[in-house]
Amino acid sequence: MGLFKFCKANNVHITAYGPRGCTPIPALIGRQGPGPLQDSKIGKIAQKYSRTPAQVILCFMISRGVSVIPKSNNLQRIAENYDCLFELGTEDYQIIDALMGPNGERGVRNLETRDYLGFDNFNEEVEEP
Repeated sequence: MGLFKFCKANNVHITAYGPRGCTPIPALIGRQGPGPLQDSKIGKIAQKYSRTPAQVILCFMISRGVSVIPKSNNLQRIAENYDCLFELGTEDYQIIDALMGPNGERGVRNLETRDYLGFDNFNEEVEEP
C-alpha cells in the first residue's frame, strides 16, 4: 500500500509543500529529465484547458484531497496558483496517475535526507535511528 492510500485509509491528511517541484529539487536528488512543470504530458493537459502546468498539478492534487502549499516569489505565479480549481477529465487523471506510478513511487521527492542525515529516512525497509 502506498503512502497516499495508507493516509486516506487511516484518516491522515496530506499536505504537499512545494507541490510544483520547487527549484532546488534537481540539485537535491540528482533528478534526470524534466521536472513536473516541464513534463510534456502535463503540458498537453495544460494546453487543453488553457491553463499552466502548475495549475494542472495543483488542481490534480486538490481534487485528490491533498492540501497544497505552493512556493513562489513571483506575483503572477502566486495569482495563477489561486486560479487552479477547474474540472479535469477522467483521462487526464489517468495520465497524471500513470506519471506518478501505482503507489506514487515515481513522484518527485522534495526532500532528500541522505546528505545531511546520513541515511534515507524514506526507506521503510530499513529501520534507522
